[in-house]
Amino acid sequence: DNRKVVVDFFGHISAGDFDSATALLSDNMAWTLTGTTPLSGTYKPLTSVQENFLGPFAGLVEDGHIEMDLLETIADGERVIALLNGKAKGKFGDYNNTYCHVFRVRDGKVLDVTEFCDTVMIETALYGNKVVPA
Repeated sequence: DNRKVVVDFFGHISAGDFDSATALLSDNMAWTLTGTTPLSGTYKPLTSVQENFLGPFAGLVEDGHIEMDLLETIADGERVIALLNGKAKGKFGDYNNTYCHVFRVRDGKVLDVTEFCDTVMIETALYGNKVVPA
């Protein structure tokens, strides 16, 4: 069940069980974080996702941990949409973000993810950048 793969993925992340979470990701997967933050971009394959996205993110939050509260999933074939809140102690303040992840899952593995979130939260709580009026 594709929905279960996504639910399990976030359960493992929230519990700090990154090995079990990673086991659900395809070796050839792609992860896209939308926006223009230092973390934004498309990372492929899994080794790049780990080294250039997930690893650096973990370095910006206390204990490399984020608590994920999965609010809802919507599944249609290979696509699973997950709405959730994430909470962590960022390098520069509380990191409380709301996410929409669009997953493509096949044969029990995540093939790709597109992540939408509050990128200003990334800039301020993780990088210490300030939002100023134009």
